[in-house]
Amino acid sequence: MSCEFEETPGIRERLDERLNKITTDEILDRNQLARALGITLQTLSAWTKRGRGPAYAKYGARYRYHRDDVLDYLVETYHDVDSII
Repeated sequence: MSCEFEETPGIRERLDERLNKITTDEILDRNQLARALGITLQTLSAWTKRGRGPAYAKYGARYRYHRDDVLDYLVETYHDVDSII
């Protein structure tokens, strides 16, 4: 039995469409990401401390998330598109 993740066809496009309803920006800040994921900033902070969530870049005290990294995270983490964003 393989442990490799198989992406559901079309899931990335569906997630991208849903993310577009919140922002069309290529770079998201913490507020945009929390809103997109339907979580609080406190939850996002806890995830960051534990190494969870999408990849980010930190500039001083500011965290930034590239849209593609967010989509990668969502595709790998969630299997029910309708339950997120």
